[in-house]
Order: sequence, then structure tokens, then C-alpha cells
Amino acid sequence: MNNFIPIILVVILFIPIATGLTRRYSATERTTILKIVFLALFVRLALGFLFALFLPDGYFGPDAIGYINAGKGLAQQWQDPNINVAQFAYTNKSHFLYQYVCGAIYYIVGDVTFAPAYFNALFGMTALLLLANLLHSIFAFRIVRNFLLLSSFFPSIILFHTYPLKDTLVFLFVMISLYNYTMYIQGKGLFNLFVSIAILFPMYFLRFYLVIILFGIYLLVIFFFAGELSVKKIARSMVAGFVLVVFSFVAGLGPKILEVTERDANVAQLNMHQSDMKTGGSAIFKEQEYKTGMDVVRYFPVRLIMFLFAPFPWQITSTASALAFLEMPIWWLLLPWWIRGFKFSIQHRHARQLLPILLYAVFVTVLFAIVEGNIGTMFRKRAQVLPIFLLLAVVGHSRRVIEMRGYSKDALLAQSLRAPVESSNRGS
Repeated sequence: MNNFIPIILVVILFIPIATGLTRRYSATERTTILKIVFLALFVRLALGFLFALFLPDGYFGPDAIGYINAGKGLAQQWQDPNINVAQFAYTNKSHFLYQYVCGAIYYIVGDVTFAPAYFNALFGMTALLLLANLLHSIFAFRIVRNFLLLSSFFPSIILFHTYPLKDTLVFLFVMISLYNYTMYIQGKGLFNLFVSIAILFPMYFLRFYLVIILFGIYLLVIFFFAGELSVKKIARSMVAGFVLVVFSFVAGLGPKILEVTERDANVAQLNMHQSDMKTGGSAIFKEQEYKTGMDVVRYFPVRLIMFLFAPFPWQITSTASALAFLEMPIWWLLLPWWIRGFKFSIQHRHARQLLPILLYAVFVTVLFAIVEGNIGTMFRKRAQVLPIFLLLAVVGHSRRVIEMRGYSKDALLAQSLRAPVESSNRGS
């Protein structure tokens, strides 16, 4: 019965979050969005409850056990300072933050082992709402609604939001940063820029290489926007780059990013990371070893296909991989749509405001394809970029629909971004 305490708390916390993030929608739109996200949250909480009842504590692997034990240990130590917390915490200081998140959860709700998974449902749905809000600033409501329906109930994303692991919180932090940076580029205030950069600091203690990727994307976007958009947007992106560099060095991130990049951005480290992943019954690429940079290039096409589209039927070796395969035919069928959506998002000047998110999906996909060597972890890591690909699939499908009906491409956009002629045509 203790499982109901964190479940009730998550629902209570999600109410102000969901209502706050949907305040810019019309009344009808808001009602639709709230129905979708609350139903999706209840599905995740129900699944987490079933996991808590029927799955052993170690089902999600040693990382989950480590976070759970460290969190419980920290909660006990905060309640009784005489307890030695060192026996519970990881020694890897670059990954300690999620232990403290788990500790705070256990401190509040008590010794409910699966409590972090319930809060991951909250983190996951908040991240999807942020992504939907970003879409709402660019695209028509139908696209926003369809994206939320698809992403909220896609099986692997539901599972992703019920793992007692840090990945869901990492994705939320990434979405907070990308959302606020894009809002700033669109013309919002300096507060959005500050949030997009400030969130990188705690993220460093969750998954440091994503900070490096986001850092690079924000600087790279300056050059993509230069000459493409208005002078105002070029100036805003350059200010963003300056503030990003200054903040990173003031906060101490700059030297750490340079240190990590110099240490890990080489073939030897890539080979070490991908070798570490080639363990377990679902390991693949066991014969591959990176000796030179050309090996990375040579193996990349096959590894990319595996990361994006595995497991294939011949790779089903367990109940988990069989369940993972069930959604794959749907994902394969969506391939033409997300390619079409990606093309539209690059070509259309308003949709190009999604560029930071698109670059994030591309860079993270490339990185995981290079280093991942296990079907199970690939399935879990793919969920960290899957919502973005589903977003593109919805855009691509919608583009195909309006082409068949003879509408202008501007019909995909939010009403405020459509050309005057398009607005009059749609109203007639």
C-alpha cells in the first residue's frame, strides 16, 4: 500500500505543472492536451505499480540497484547523521546527482523501493509537454495533438518513463535547455537564455557528454542562423553564444568540458566505451574493434541501422527483446514520414527554428550508434531521441496530407506564422 504515497504525490505535483504548461492554449485545445497527458501519466503510474508488485528489485540492472541503494542510504543519513553514507554512494562524482534526487524522494515518501520510477513518469510527461509547447509555437494544433498522442503512448517511451534510472531526468533537463534556448531565439526574454544555460550545470553531474553536445549545438546554431534569419535573430544568437561561453567558464564548466573532450575524444576511448557495452546475452558487434579513425567510419553504417531499427526478428533472445520487437514494425513504417518531416524542418524558414533539437537528435544518435554494442541498452538509449523522431514523423505525415488536399505548406504552421493569403484561404 505504500506505493500509493508516491503515486498520489506525483499526480498532485503534475496538476500545476500541466496546467501551467498549457496556459497558452485555447480552452478547447487545453482540455484536449490535459486529457492526453493525464491519461498517459496514469498509464505510466499503473505500469510502474505492476512492476513494483511483480518484478524483482534487480530487474532493471546494477545501475538501478545502485541508485536505489544510494538514495535510501542518503535518506537514512539525512534522518540520522550518525549513519555512514559512504557505503551507499557511488565513487563516480560525475554521476552523483541522481543519487541525491533518489535520496530526496525516499526522504519524502519513505522506503518505497520503486518510488523513483513513479517520479520518472512525472519527469517524462513534463518533458513531452515542453516539446509539445515548442511545437505549438511553430505548428498548427493538429500536429501538436498528434505528436502528444503518438509519443505519450509509444510503448518504448512508456517503458522509458518507468525505469528507476536517471535517463528520464536527463531527458527532462535536455528539453528544459533546448526549449528555453529555442524560445530565446524566437524572441523571448533573457530569462529563457539564462535557464537554457543554467540547467547545463546540474546536467553535468548527470551525463556530462550531453552538456558538451548542447554546448556545441548552441554555438553551431549561431552560424546556421547567420544570413538565414533577421538581423535581430542573428544578434540574439550571437549574444547567446557569448553568454554561454562566459557562464560556462564562470561556473567552472568550461575547463571541465575542455578537459573531458581532450581526454575522451579519441579512438582509444571510443573503443574502450564500446567494448564495455559489448556484454551480456544481447551483445552485438563483438568482433568489432576501433583501432583507427577509419574503423569508426567503416563500422558506422551498420551500427547506425542497428541503433535506429533493432531488434530485428533474428535478435530476439529473451522476453525483454521480444517485447521490444513488438513496436518495431510501427517504427519501421514511420521511417518515410520522419525523413519527410526532417526535410521540411530544414527547408522551411519557420520550421527551421527546431534546428537545435534536430541537431541534438542527430549528434546523440551518431554518438550512441558508435559506442553502443548491446541491443538492450540500444533500446533504452534510443528512447532518449525517439520523441524527436516521432515529432518529425508527425510533421512529415501532416505535410503529405496537406499536399494531397492541395493546401500550401503554410497550413502546417501556427496561425500567427502563416502568410496573409494562407490565412484568408483557410478562413474561406
